[in-house]
Amino acid sequence: MAHAVPTDGRVFWINTAASIPSGWSRDTDFDDVYLQGVTDDSRGTGGGAHIHTQNHALIGVAHTHSVSGASVTPGFTITRKSNIFGSTVSALTHGHNASTSASTTITYADDSTSLSSFEADPPFVRAIIIKPDTGDKLIPDGAFCFTDQAEAPTGFDITGSGGTTDYSEKFILGALAAGDGGGTGGSTTHTHDDISHDHPDNLHGHVFANAGLATSSSKVQSAVTANVLERIHHEVSLYSETLSDVSTEDVVVDAGSSEPAYMNLLGIENTSGADALPA
Repeated sequence: MAHAVPTDGRVFWINTAASIPSGWSRDTDFDDVYLQGVTDDSRGTGGGAHIHTQNHALIGVAHTHSVSGASVTPGFTITRKSNIFGSTVSALTHGHNASTSASTTITYADDSTSLSSFEADPPFVRAIIIKPDTGDKLIPDGAFCFTDQAEAPTGFDITGSGGTTDYSEKFILGALAAGDGGGTGGSTTHTHDDISHDHPDNLHGHVFANAGLATSSSKVQSAVTANVLERIHHEVSLYSETLSDVSTEDVVVDAGSSEPAYMNLLGIENTSGADALPA
């Protein structure tokens, strides 16, 4: 048995605001918002937003530099001459050791960035949400409602049939304030583009001790007796440097779904030519 729409009931008017039927009024609480079913006393409250952003930042990583080396023993030849007795010569045999620098963390400039804002609306159709002014009323001709029946009842057509506009697979979004119903938009997926940006690193250096292995005093095995002039070593320093900035890049985040949790119902429109109720 069909029942009239009560005063606290709502139907959808996907037409102009000026053509809202007599005896029905626009419920402005639903302007530019989606409808969401609830099972508790939170009815009449709202939340969410059409636009959202996401942030990210680059973090520096501690790192070290190492220098490798090994002992080297080159060959050498001394030609004996009578006037070099008592002279001193440098020994050619020497080696080097190596060690690892102290760890240093590169700190990138505080250049966190926001991903581009995006209107993450699912596919929608704009509708003016209307309610009866007084008493129970039949659904106005041209109004839109939902049913869980498998087929449209007599006097109603499934959207997209009988000359009606196809609003299938679309969510109901309240029309803009003082605006008309009928506009569509949204998408099943969305992406975020990263805003072009740099991450400059800080000037930094590494502490590194002298690396060397001095030779011991030795004798040249010849007719000449010789002592090493000095202990040989090499100094190795890692200088403070500014690294190249992290490249400026535009990053595209993989597409994600824009659809909220939902339940499908059959969308039907009163096309009987008069106020009616689904039978």
